[in-house]
Amino acid sequence: SATSMRSLIRSGTLSGAILSLISLGRYDEALASADEARGIFEQHGNVLGLARLDSNVGNIYYRQDRFEAAISLYRRAYEQLAQLGEPQDIVAALGNMAMTYTSLNDFQKAQASYEQARAVCDSYGLPLFALRADYNVAYLYYLRGEYTRALELYRTVREHCERLGDTYRSALCDLDRSEMYVELNLSDEAGELATRALARFNRLGMAYEAAKAVTNLAIATSRQGDLERALDLFDEGRRLFAREGNQVWLALVNYYQALVLFRRGEDARARSFCGAALELFARAGVPVQAALCDLLMA
Repeated sequence: SATSMRSLIRSGTLSGAILSLISLGRYDEALASADEARGIFEQHGNVLGLARLDSNVGNIYYRQDRFEAAISLYRRAYEQLAQLGEPQDIVAALGNMAMTYTSLNDFQKAQASYEQARAVCDSYGLPLFALRADYNVAYLYYLRGEYTRALELYRTVREHCERLGDTYRSALCDLDRSEMYVELNLSDEAGELATRALARFNRLGMAYEAAKAVTNLAIATSRQGDLERALDLFDEGRRLFAREGNQVWLALVNYYQALVLFRRGEDARARSFCGAALELFARAGVPVQAALCDLLMA
């Protein structure tokens, strides 16, 4: 009937809009749209629509560092998409699962998912999706401490992204490399890449990624000796993550700022920020970062 057709169109529009709302950090609106779309899909028995919706809702949880909730939805989506979806759906589902496994430190499952996704890309001729898989493999190398392999693959992926017009993925390569250079104490390189990534994310209106870039820039700036500017950047990062509702990254910003204040000899302020970070890490169930806070407090 015409009513049924209108409701199906409405559900598709709601599901598609979720991605835009996620990018804008409007998670409550995204979840409300998802609930409405789910009701319509269930009413019409649209299994494929429900699977794609699970992937989209999983993306909300992933950006909020709610990884267990995200992986549950991604797995359920993949089971359906592997049977009913297009190749792009399958690759996206595998990529989502792999990223979440990486965040859960299950690198073996992450690697297996990426290899599966790459095989699908090669089979169906999906170069852009293959590029995204390579980007994620580079990040996996980075987390494993294989910095040389990671940096080489990031450079290759960024060059291809620039040629293909994938501005977002290119900026992500800059962001991740800036994080690596921070860890390697190469502050000038880290600051340059974080600045370039920040400018692009701001143009794209992507607050979550911009907040990460601001944080990397703040750390690099503090190591270059400009502590006042670094503290201003930490304030900006904290404001953005608070707006995103991301407690883990909010705690990380507090921890990094505590380190800077400690090095300046401002022990009372450092203790305050470190205590706030410790409370957030404990609440979020992140024991390694909580231990770092305990060390700094000691």
